[in-house]
Amino acid sequence: MKKTIWKYKLDIVDEQFIEMHQYSKLLSVAMQGNELCLWAVVEPERDMGTVQIRIFGTGNPVYFGSLPFLGTVQEGRFVWHVFGGMIK
Repeated sequence: MKKTIWKYKLDIVDEQFIEMHQYSKLLSVAMQGNELCLWAVVEPERDMGTVQIRIFGTGNPVYFGSLPFLGTVQEGRFVWHVFGGMIK
């Protein structure tokens, strides 16, 4: 199957769910302009699934369970730690 890299815009909230093709590989997170973005390798021919994303600010309680760490993102004085993985 053909693979390509897609970008997904994230909200800066504690938890969100993103529709993404199954078996996508989550690569990284970063600010692009004023938006928090996630990049993933996807196979567009695959069925859709759901990715769970959790974002925690430095010093806040964390509850990410078994979600893999995707990266730390800084914007000015704010620092977020992003975890995420496929759940369906």
